[in-house]
Amino acid sequence: MFKVTKAIYVLLIAGALFIMGACQGGGSTATPVRTTPSVSGLPAEQFFSATGVGATFQDARQDAYKKLLTEAAKVILGNQFEANRPTLEQNYLSYVRGRQFIMGEQSSVEPDKQRKLSTLGQDGQGNTQIRLEAWVYMHNFRDAIERLGISASPATTTTTTTTTSPTTTTPVTTTTSSASEDLSGVDLSGMEMLVFYKSQGLSSMDEQYSKVAVTALNRELSQQLGISIKDLETMERLASERALLQEEAEGTVGMGLLLANQVAAELYAEVWTTIGYSGTSGQAVLNVKIYARTTGDVIADLNIGGRQMDGRSRDASLRASIFDATDKIIKQITPALKRYADGGRVYFVRLTGVQNYADASRFSRAMNGIKGTVDVNLRSHSRNDMTSDYSVRFKGNPMALLDGVFDTLPSQPGFENLDLQNMRGNEIIFRLH
Repeated sequence: MFKVTKAIYVLLIAGALFIMGACQGGGSTATPVRTTPSVSGLPAEQFFSATGVGATFQDARQDAYKKLLTEAAKVILGNQFEANRPTLEQNYLSYVRGRQFIMGEQSSVEPDKQRKLSTLGQDGQGNTQIRLEAWVYMHNFRDAIERLGISASPATTTTTTTTTSPTTTTPVTTTTSSASEDLSGVDLSGMEMLVFYKSQGLSSMDEQYSKVAVTALNRELSQQLGISIKDLETMERLASERALLQEEAEGTVGMGLLLANQVAAELYAEVWTTIGYSGTSGQAVLNVKIYARTTGDVIADLNIGGRQMDGRSRDASLRASIFDATDKIIKQITPALKRYADGGRVYFVRLTGVQNYADASRFSRAMNGIKGTVDVNLRSHSRNDMTSDYSVRFKGNPMALLDGVFDTLPSQPGFENLDLQNMRGNEIIFRLH
């Protein structure tokens, strides 16, 4: 009896150890990366990032795509990559030929898997730097590689890579649009907004709580919609500069719009509160007016009250009421911003090195031919400065506009040497060499 019991006990321990080993996947401690599951071991989709450097925008973009696709190919081929590098570089490791494997390049994808391309300014040698973050169709890329006669052995097909995923999460948006208005696919990425309190005509208490409202609205715009905002404290320091104070005093433009012009924000929101209180209870009404800075078009004009709150103190009640009003405001701002973007976001575009008005007009016509362009208006032209300014309405983020420009214009007569000079907010400056 003792021998039988002992045998059963040993079998139970062995079974438990077997199950633990299976659950631990062989004891792997590799840091997980952002991937989607696959029964073959290779993820169907995987995230990568790379920084490209080049003398021109096109060179830097090409370098970024080559580096990112190289990392993806290394995951697919493992130690077979170096032996096949020349063939891969000739066929797929480039912007033109490799875009087909980047999610969101040729078809729409969910917001958190959209390609992100951003400029990082120039390095010490004056080269343009570009940051590319993208998800790669790994199975499609592997199949294309195998069609070249290169096979990835199962032993080297893993999900381990040195590329780590970003720590930020993609915000979830809520819309209040009607059933006939589908705004779910509208892209708000790359949008910048300066939110500032109304600088004139407010009591000291209304101004105090307007600042609270600005901070609350900034937080929700950033977290829920992924909009790039400007820190209130930093903007107040900028507002204290003598030149801006003098300009505000001499003109009819408020400090908020002056600041928006200073930082080239795409949108400007003016915020003010009206408060009421009795004892420790209080209620705030939040007013928000959003403009397209370049054109002055009103995107949203909202006036919403928070619930009346009765907290431990008047200040706590008013703050709670502001936060409640902010939640309500965001739900209406979201569809308003998406309607604006769906109709074409407004960009200020400058072209330098323009020889004559005919060249300025030809650039306008070429821009109109870019997919996603709604309209292009030549606002001014200076023969002496060799500079032309345009207002461009385009359905897409700033980097999508840059892609369209450099995929289209350099192949046209007169624009072979077009390059990016600077990009800041919704202002893009090109130069003709």
